[in-house]
Amino acid sequence: MASGANSPRQKMINLMYLVFIAMLALNMSKEVLTTFGEIERQIDKSSQKINLANADALMAIEGSAKNNPIVWSEPFVTVDEIASLAEELHAYIEEIKIIKDKKGNVKKGYIDGIKMRDNKEGRTIDGNVPELVGDYERMDNAKDFDELFFKGNNLKETGQKLVDLIDEFRKKSLLAIDSSKIALNDTIKRKRWLDKIPSLKSVLLDKFNTDPVKVKASDGPQNWLMVNFKGFPEIASITKLTLIQENTANFVKTLLSNVNDVLL
Repeated sequence: MASGANSPRQKMINLMYLVFIAMLALNMSKEVLTTFGEIERQIDKSSQKINLANADALMAIEGSAKNNPIVWSEPFVTVDEIASLAEELHAYIEEIKIIKDKKGNVKKGYIDGIKMRDNKEGRTIDGNVPELVGDYERMDNAKDFDELFFKGNNLKETGQKLVDLIDEFRKKSLLAIDSSKIALNDTIKRKRWLDKIPSLKSVLLDKFNTDPVKVKASDGPQNWLMVNFKGFPEIASITKLTLIQENTANFVKTLLSNVNDVLL
């Protein structure tokens, strides 16, 4: 039975991310930068697979809603609304990961937000030897994302929109889940659905929390976006953004699985 708990793999990724964030304060070595890049690549790959599977599962529920609307119409309304919110957040993050120059062109030497270099050593990735590989060691500059998100101690429109979309995903998903009429006329299935709700809401409140962060006991709460992104190397910022995308995809996956558990 599906739940909102993280898989062992996801827990490992989250732990590694936190460890490397801590290491930033000590030493931003080439090895750390490269490790960030490899983590980002794996998370991005995982996120793409989950999104493809989610699209198939959503299509299946849509088909069921057409064939058996009494049972599946309301579930489809709920999951389609949340999946649409997830897609909007995912698409915006994908857009801002592509760093551009002042003329609006993609930065030279970058592909999908990652600085690339010739694969002179013939590195094998996913069973292939690509011509280009990520040049993570040179993605140590914080300037691009700092200029994208911040102006002094304030958020620029781009940064504020990211926070707003995360908040919107959390708040509207919570509302859609609370107001859902899934299995309203079936006592047993309705109870199954209601039993799923606390876990789903817990994930939303944990993974998509943008409340101010208290970094030190002696300091007041600080802006969530600044704590997580200001001054960090671009590869760290991209990794964090990709992790938000995977968290979003994983939530939709869990929601779809839970709905199927309840009704099938």
